[in-house]
Amino acid sequence: MDLGLFIIVTNAWMQHPVGFELLPNGVYEVSSFTQLLLNPWALLEYAHNMCAAVVTASFVMAAVGALYVLQRREGPYAHIFLRLGVTAGIISSVLQVFPTGDIHGKYLAKNQPTAIAAMDGLFHSEKGAP
Repeated sequence: MDLGLFIIVTNAWMQHPVGFELLPNGVYEVSSFTQLLLNPWALLEYAHNMCAAVVTASFVMAAVGALYVLQRREGPYAHIFLRLGVTAGIISSVLQVFPTGDIHGKYLAKNQPTAIAAMDGLFHSEKGAP
């Protein structure tokens, strides 16, 4: 398994705790490792994070291909790098925004409206806030 998955699972648990018990001494204890790993926030955050990694890698690949084309290097690699990098970059960029980013934003608005207000710079409650 990927170590990054456990980091994201831990972060998701802090945002949306599942599968735990509060002990009499005030300590939280994981009661279901399965619930912890299958936390809907964790799965969504992991997909969002992996899309971001593919965006970065694909545009680096496209940049190397573009450099090869500009340097007029012979061989098929330049065009393969460029075509594959741009295609994967566009697809992963779309997936980064929708559905992973969109659903995560909806989860956040539903479960943590204060966090959304802080991101929007709304520090005072008011009716019909801008």
